[in-house]
Amino acid sequence: MTYRNLIFLHIPKAAGTTLHSILESHYPPANTYSIYDPDLPAKEFAAWPREKREPIRLLKGHVAFGLHEYLVGETTYITVLRDPVERVKSHYYYAKRYPTHYLYKEITERNMSLKDYATARLSDELDNGQVRMLAGIVSDKDVALGACSAGLLKQAQQNIERHFAVTGLAERFDESLALMAIRLGWDWIPSYESLNVAPEKGQVDADTREAIERANPLDCELYAWAKRRFEDLLSQHKDEVAMGVRRIRGEAPRSEAPRSEAPRSEAPRKASGPGHSMKVLFVGNPSDRPTDGGSATFQQTVLSGLQRMSSVHECSYVQPTPGKGVVQSWVAEKKIDFVWFLSPYFEPVDVPFATTVWDLGHREMPYFPELSLSGWTFDQREGYYGHVLPRASLVVIGNHVGARTVNEFYRVRLENICEIPLPVNATPLQAVTRDPSLLQPYGVTPGEYLFYPAQFWPHKNHVTLIDALATLHAAGAEMKLIFTGSDKGNRQYVEDYVASRGLKDSVVFAGFVETPVLHQLYLNAYAMTFASLLGPDNLPPLEAMALGCPVVCANFNGAREQMGDAALFFEGLDANDAVAKVAVLSDPSLRAKLVANGQALVKTRSPDVYVAKINQALDVFARKRKLWGPGNSYRHT
Repeated sequence: MTYRNLIFLHIPKAAGTTLHSILESHYPPANTYSIYDPDLPAKEFAAWPREKREPIRLLKGHVAFGLHEYLVGETTYITVLRDPVERVKSHYYYAKRYPTHYLYKEITERNMSLKDYATARLSDELDNGQVRMLAGIVSDKDVALGACSAGLLKQAQQNIERHFAVTGLAERFDESLALMAIRLGWDWIPSYESLNVAPEKGQVDADTREAIERANPLDCELYAWAKRRFEDLLSQHKDEVAMGVRRIRGEAPRSEAPRSEAPRSEAPRKASGPGHSMKVLFVGNPSDRPTDGGSATFQQTVLSGLQRMSSVHECSYVQPTPGKGVVQSWVAEKKIDFVWFLSPYFEPVDVPFATTVWDLGHREMPYFPELSLSGWTFDQREGYYGHVLPRASLVVIGNHVGARTVNEFYRVRLENICEIPLPVNATPLQAVTRDPSLLQPYGVTPGEYLFYPAQFWPHKNHVTLIDALATLHAAGAEMKLIFTGSDKGNRQYVEDYVASRGLKDSVVFAGFVETPVLHQLYLNAYAMTFASLLGPDNLPPLEAMALGCPVVCANFNGAREQMGDAALFFEGLDANDAVAKVAVLSDPSLRAKLVANGQALVKTRSPDVYVAKINQALDVFARKRKLWGPGNSYRHT
């Protein structure tokens, strides 16, 4: 059996976050699609036109069985099951820990125990949830809570037997990975750091265990059946799995992956061999002034990764001067095959190119003056993006929310959109230690202020944080708020608004600050409150996470996809919601978990990960680029 596509059916609280990370590092972003909303109906995905579905080689997420029918080509599945008692226990403590979880309110208002939670029929995830997903049941509208039958179990078992290359076990994760490498024919060694793993909460007492098993009898039967199949499969590949596990754990050389006469993937792989190498020119941002904020930080971060990148392609870098034609001159002189613009900057070139998009705010929020009337006006933005995006071989943006806007507004085919999450250079940040003396000029006390680093544009939404601070003060909280960032035309209005709320002594306008001071403001803050309304992703939350600062973030379009469970989210214009999220951070265990999740997230967003995804995209495009001569030598005759 060969397969073109792989579906990872991620069962909640069954080691899925870690496997997501492993797969993402080995599939090009342009060929990967993740479903982050577990309620996304199959019919919506099925309704996509073929050209939108055709590029997808890896589909992953909280998806019920059945979406293979809508992928183009042969498809196989993988999943990981978990002991039902341990899964429900993990689900309970996870929901109880996060105020943003859809069951948090039920647990806290009803003061539910684990036993109460398992038997209350609150969600289809807790009612034989593993059987439901594997049988293709999308929601409790298809099968009501408490109505699962033996027929569903049989259907789940048949689906596994017919369509799943490996059904792993969370309790034996390394062996499951080794089996996946063997059965799927991977020529790379899976490696990982466990993500989204909560501390153990001790043993489940016998009464609670029995209650969970009574509430999930089909899941228990499925798990026992799958465990027997797993043991049988292990016995068929005993030596290969043992060596694979040693390599995964770093106990043996990682020179090659376990091999077998297994299914062979046709998924895109790293280019190699004659004709696959290109001369690539990376073009930086013409401006790298620190006062430019995120754009300067982004350029420095990506450059640090490019300097370490190992690639079959011959790469060079130039920082252009607008109006001088530097990029095309370099293309002609060096016989460049492909140009990668690392920022929203473009010069005409006569070779294929990639362009980077940070946001399409003028289309999403044309009412903000900085996105339509002043600076880079609406017409200028529209002229730029309307000219560049349809011509680009690749359009680079941070996540799938952003990719949808590019596709929606400019009709760029999804296969030409490359999703690469923003990077953060976490290693030097995590080495910074607290030095509260640097805070003295600002009159703030460690742990008693909220911090927001943002330029003074209207869409940065400073006003909502001021309203939130007023509410906190009215409730007796002696909290301050400190703003950093350059004035882009709105600072005076924000200062006047602070005065009108009677908060002049509680809000600090620090302006542009040097990097050491910026780091200390993060390190010593009660929280970084990021209020910007514009996505699809942003750098400051990642910087805060790298420095161990809890993040409370506006729910901008793309925020949850970017940060997942590493931040608390509030509705962007709702000051009371912001106050509620800040208030729950008084729980030490919640703060600690939020910081831990943030630290885990930034490990997956390093400069090296970013440039590795660039390299993957180049490898894929090189197959097309080798079809004509080097540089701009082709001439139509």
